[in-house]
Amino acid sequence: MEQLAQELKRKNIITTEIVQIKEDQNKLAFKKLEENISDDECKQINEVAKYYKDDLHFLGLQLWQNSIKLSQISMILKDIGMMHQLNNLQIDIRQNKIGKNGVESLTNFIKLQKNLKTLGLSLTKNLIGEQGAQMIGYCLQDLPQLESLEIFLTDNVVGQDGFSILMSGVENLEKLSRFIMRAQNCRIKDVGANSMFYILSKKNTLKELIINLDANSLTNAIVEDFQQMMNNLQSNLNVFELSVCQNGLTTEGIKSIMEYAVKPQNLERLRLFLCFNINTSPQFFPKELGLLSKLKILSLGFEDMLIGDIQAKEIFGAISQLENLHTMIIHLGQNVISSKSYLEFQKMILQLQYLTLFYYEFRDNNIMIRKHELNKIKKYVYDKYANVLSAIAYEKFIKQQLIYKSDFSHWDLSMG
Repeated sequence: MEQLAQELKRKNIITTEIVQIKEDQNKLAFKKLEENISDDECKQINEVAKYYKDDLHFLGLQLWQNSIKLSQISMILKDIGMMHQLNNLQIDIRQNKIGKNGVESLTNFIKLQKNLKTLGLSLTKNLIGEQGAQMIGYCLQDLPQLESLEIFLTDNVVGQDGFSILMSGVENLEKLSRFIMRAQNCRIKDVGANSMFYILSKKNTLKELIINLDANSLTNAIVEDFQQMMNNLQSNLNVFELSVCQNGLTTEGIKSIMEYAVKPQNLERLRLFLCFNINTSPQFFPKELGLLSKLKILSLGFEDMLIGDIQAKEIFGAISQLENLHTMIIHLGQNVISSKSYLEFQKMILQLQYLTLFYYEFRDNNIMIRKHELNKIKKYVYDKYANVLSAIAYEKFIKQQLIYKSDFSHWDLSMG
């Protein structure tokens, strides 16, 4: 493919850096971020994609905030048709306001790719509406070979009905082992969330499940279906992440979610963010967390949950039992913990033998830390493990390591 690419450049068919080709894996990607895209570039993408269509295993389209027009989407996809070897398709066109008509063009192309095993679709801030979400659901019904599905819907008003129909398309994916749904601020409410939990509860093939439903007016009415899902999936899940911040959950709902989130005994990665709900206080922290013997990566977001020293001690006590933990991030800001809890945190850090990356946030609490105490924990951890990163001195780097990296973060061909 590399020789063909050079030939196309000599013939002036490839004229821009928007095209990326990787010969050894039959990959083709187009990337342009935060700049307007021209009609000529859209036509060029189309010509190159058609030229390679019979050989490609991977196709990526990463066009962020380009003010792309509906006519330009049609130019890009025109006459490409089915790509018989294609098994991985990543389309990331966030913040372009393509609307439901843009989604229709995309889904008409996607559903032709009958051999897809991996699909990533990022439509953040695209005004797709309820009808756009429904089109995605109908499209998924035509992709029975999918094993990995990642959908970003953040900041689109898809509503509970649109989201439920989208999830009905997931119901037919019998081989699905990896599912990621990011639907922050989509107005899906309890009905939409429960439709997802119900459908996923029947997916005993799932090994990796990542869900973000922040700011969707969720209440305790989601708890029963969430419990059922976790009961059914607990034997196979290796990765589980859930974020339901900025909703209407109460203390009882938060308690139930925490209890069932730690059910899967084979978890290697757990992320649980429950911040900024309605005056919640866990009053209870599941000691079962400490029984997750295979857990290597843990991320907890418990900001503004009225957590005091008693709850903090329970949290740190459970974490200290995770003998294989090597990466941890914990947010306990805007609570009511004191310096006593900070000392418990230090004890926990020193007990975790294999911990190599950690980040913590205790801002806006009642903690008075003497400077030499802070330096002591930093020095101990650094000296003991030599290459361990201090949570303060390397905060930015650690955050980059801990943020979940989706397919969208990895398919840039220039990164290999």
